[in-house]
Amino acid sequence: RSITKIRVCLKMSHGFNQMGRDNSEVISANTSNDGSSQHIDLDESSQSMLPRKSRTKISSSLRTFDDSLDTISDLALSTDSSDGKGSVEEAHMHREDVISESKRFAKLNDTMASAIVTVCILLCVIENENFYSNEGKPRNTSTDWGNSIRGIIMLLTVVLEISIVVHYETKLKIQKLSGAIPHDATLRSTGNLVPMMSELLYCSICTPPGLDATFSGTMFSGTYTYSYNAIISVIMLGKAYHYLRMYYKYSRWTTKNALKICTKSQVKVNLHFVVKADLKYRPLVFIGLLIVILVVWLGLACRVFERSFQVGEDSGEVVNRDPSLSLHQVENAFWLLLVTMTTVGYGDVYPSTHLGRSIGVVGCLIGMLLMSLIVVALTVRSAFTDEEANAYMEIQIQSLRKQTISKASNIIKTAFRLYKISRTTSKNNLVTKFMGVGHLKEQLKTFSQDYKINNSAAVTVEELFGGLTNKVIRNFNSMVDTFDDITEFEQKVTNFTAAQFSSLDKLHEIEKMQIQIARNLVEFHNMKVKHIKMTQLEKSPTTLSPKLMPQR
Repeated sequence: RSITKIRVCLKMSHGFNQMGRDNSEVISANTSNDGSSQHIDLDESSQSMLPRKSRTKISSSLRTFDDSLDTISDLALSTDSSDGKGSVEEAHMHREDVISESKRFAKLNDTMASAIVTVCILLCVIENENFYSNEGKPRNTSTDWGNSIRGIIMLLTVVLEISIVVHYETKLKIQKLSGAIPHDATLRSTGNLVPMMSELLYCSICTPPGLDATFSGTMFSGTYTYSYNAIISVIMLGKAYHYLRMYYKYSRWTTKNALKICTKSQVKVNLHFVVKADLKYRPLVFIGLLIVILVVWLGLACRVFERSFQVGEDSGEVVNRDPSLSLHQVENAFWLLLVTMTTVGYGDVYPSTHLGRSIGVVGCLIGMLLMSLIVVALTVRSAFTDEEANAYMEIQIQSLRKQTISKASNIIKTAFRLYKISRTTSKNNLVTKFMGVGHLKEQLKTFSQDYKINNSAAVTVEELFGGLTNKVIRNFNSMVDTFDDITEFEQKVTNFTAAQFSSLDKLHEIEKMQIQIARNLVEFHNMKVKHIKMTQLEKSPTTLSPKLMPQR
């Protein structure tokens, strides 16, 4: 209703503005004595006949009204622009459809980028193996087949670069459609330009055909010979970060329904939230897959750095004395990272270069973090539910009761034996009676101690209803959160009502301005009519009486 009033006021104001500013406006005035209407043209000469005070007042009112129009023009124009596109609901549905289509396209684009990265990494590993092997050619020398693979990797890298640009452009489009950023925002203004350029620069790294350069040096008691192809192949392994995007897109926590629930709960859905949700939902599966991926990734990198190290200058003997434990074999590299990440450290296989040891340190740090997560996951998994805790406490109570009854029955049996002994009077029986009394006292003492321990370990009523109390507390906290949400909603409603009252106040001011403009226009009209009558009287003086001539 407020927007409708603003539209009506805008139309009226434009009409008044046009009437006041257009010198060729035709105003109907009742000038004849018989009540007939007459049209009069307001030219510049007749307008100049108005009093200066009235003209200044009209101009000031028009300028004031123009200033007030600027404060509400954005709101009116934004609502007018939606009239040609249909209702608000249709526009909202169209926007949601466009957002969904953009998200599907972004998901397909990230999937294609992950597939390209997978192919590039596999081709790079295969080419590096062929480059390092000395079967039928010198070591660290490329072949025609290897150069062809490098060319394919370069073409795939170009496609990957295009996919990265499309990823950021689509992300910017989705943010604009969802209203997270202004419609005129760019990659630079949103801060995504630097990450995009950094990602493009990193993903553009690949080995060009014909690059066979190497560099060597001494380290510890041996020599190393690294090729630029090997270094670039290790760097290309880092392009596997694209898998994180695919993991985020295909997660069960980023579906349409999940996003609606998170939006309702005011939760920001990002990669951090998805990882925490999976750690909570299936921690062992998530951590196990992460360990496998890291073992493969770090194992390949460690193998590339370690197999180029040799003892002596000309001997081909590697550092590991046992050939079966040489890091030339990829399974030994995987075994090295596995025992390092699990903090076992058998010592049968170990790195000998600075770069290999650096990878071992990284694997050890990551492994300690993952092992601690496994311990936490097992602790959470082994925790009792409320029903299991109640069953456990009931079993403990029954067990303590059985132990107490058994000890009490032993005391009663001993007491009956002493009673039988007391009925005899022989000296031997007296000795047996004395020993029996000592045994009974020992049992009573033991029973008393056990009884105190059992009472201290027995489950009280508060502990029996502890699970119920915790459940009530959780429900109460949930109710408090609900009341907080209601309070926040009431505050939003109050703010919205205040905004409406403010709009109504502005509308009242506009109405007052319009009334003032209308009064000025009526005054202008009356003065013009009076001026025209005076002009007619001057043109026809014979119709006046002689007495009125001096007064005119």
